[in-house]
Amino acid sequence: MTNSYDTALMLIQALFAAIFGLAFGSFGTVLATRLISDESISKEPSHCRGCGTPLTWRQNIPLFSWLVQRGRCAQCGEKISIAYPVCEATTALLFVGTVGQSLSIEAIAMAGLAVVTAPMIWTDLKTHRLPNAMTYGLALFGALTALATFILDGNPSRLVTAFTWGLVPAAAMFLLNLLSRGGMGMGDVKLSLGLGLILSIQSTAAMSTAFILAFAVAAIVAALTLALRKTSLKAAIPFGPYLLLGSWVSYLVGTTLQAFITAPWAVTF
Repeated sequence: MTNSYDTALMLIQALFAAIFGLAFGSFGTVLATRLISDESISKEPSHCRGCGTPLTWRQNIPLFSWLVQRGRCAQCGEKISIAYPVCEATTALLFVGTVGQSLSIEAIAMAGLAVVTAPMIWTDLKTHRLPNAMTYGLALFGALTALATFILDGNPSRLVTAFTWGLVPAAAMFLLNLLSRGGMGMGDVKLSLGLGLILSIQSTAAMSTAFILAFAVAAIVAALTLALRKTSLKAAIPFGPYLLLGSWVSYLVGTTLQAFITAPWAVTF
C-alpha cells in the first residue's frame, strides 16, 4: 500500500513538473525568438511571425497547439518552426528530471537552468551569441540559489564553496578569451559564471565534470568536422551548447560519472 502511494505521489509530482516545464519552455521560446529578432519582450502579445495575427489562448498552449495545428499558422498557413515544440518538450523533460524527482535546492537550481537551456542552445546555434538577458539572469539566479543554501542549512562553508569554485570556470574562460583574442566569446564567459555557481551548489566534482565533458565533446566534434572537411580552423564554433550539454550530463548521470571523470586528475573535489 505504501509503495503504491509513494509511486502515485512521484507520478503526480512528475506530471506537475512536466506541466510547469512546458509553460516555462513556452516562455523560453518566445524570449529566444524575440531576442534573436531584436523585438520587444513585453510590449507585443504572442503572434504569428508570418502574418502578425495575435494568437488566441487555444493557439498558445505549449506543444499541443503546434501538434493540433500540424505545425502551421491557423490564419495564413505559415510554417511554424519545429524549434518551438522541441524547446518546450526539452524543458518539460528537464523539469521532470529535476523537480519531478526532488524538491531539493539542487534540483530547483537545475530547474532554473532548464528554463534557459533550450533557448540558449537555439540562439547560440542560430546567431553565435548568447543574450545577456539569459546569461546574466542565470548568473543572478545561481547567486541567489547559492545564498538560499546558506539560509536553509546555515552552513557558511557551502556558500563559500559555491561562490569560490563557481567563479573558477568564468575566470578560466575569460583567460581563454584573452589568449584566443576573442575566439572564446564573452557570452561563454558569462554563461560559465551561472553554470559554475549552480553546479558548485551540488559539488565541485559536478562543476568540474561538466566543464571537462564540454571541452572533450567539443574537441571530438571539431576534430570530426575537420576530418570530414565540413568546417575549417577559422570557423566560429558555438561553445554554449557544449557547456550546457556537459552540465546536464554531469547532473543527470550523477556521482558515478563525476568520480570517473575527475579521478585521473587525482584532485579531491
